[in-house]
Amino acid sequence: QTIQGKGTIAVKLNNQSAGVVNANISGQTLTIGADLTNTGEIRASNGGSLAITTTTITNVGGLIQAQTGSTVNFTSGSVIDGGTVQNSGGTFNFGSVTLDGTDTAGITLQGTFGAPGGSTVTLLNTIHNQGSISLNSGGSTTVLKVGGDGTGVATLLDGGTITLGATGTGSVLSASSSGNRLINENNTIQGQGIIGNSQARLTNRGVIDANVSGGTLVLSPD
Repeated sequence: QTIQGKGTIAVKLNNQSAGVVNANISGQTLTIGADLTNTGEIRASNGGSLAITTTTITNVGGLIQAQTGSTVNFTSGSVIDGGTVQNSGGTFNFGSVTLDGTDTAGITLQGTFGAPGGSTVTLLNTIHNQGSISLNSGGSTTVLKVGGDGTGVATLLDGGTITLGATGTGSVLSASSSGNRLINENNTIQGQGIIGNSQARLTNRGVIDANVSGGTLVLSPD
């Protein structure tokens, strides 16, 4: 079954494995405004916009996708639990969200993602980063942090890239509590800003690259 077009879905939505929700009208918005469980496909296409305004997004086994010229917006405070989040030539606006890879399969990111200035993106457990995440400061501090209460762990897999200070210098890779640990198995963490911020512990088996001319990448783990 396919739900498509524009407007608002204001009831709890359980989009099952054969289901499709498609914001497919150019220049118009389809809003999902209640708790969402997705094991099928939810996407923006044909220049449409998808706004997911609920903060409870269970995506284990599901796909959330922005196709070419289309936009997916998440409200600040959203928790995206598992599944695949894919940018296929569109735009994802994360804001302050949590990427929760607690499910045994983790959460998979494919494509290019940007965190705007002033936002905080929280990582939990297993993150299959198959694309790139850019922290775009633009004069306001932008934070990518490991969630948890002092024993939290986030593990970066699948060879992706995290860029600090893609625009501006106020990018911080930190933790919500001192003692949380980032394990970088094979990603590249690059740019300018701060890694650790005297809060996050760091296990690095990937690449850390201070590659911005005139910029500084500071390592200050807990």
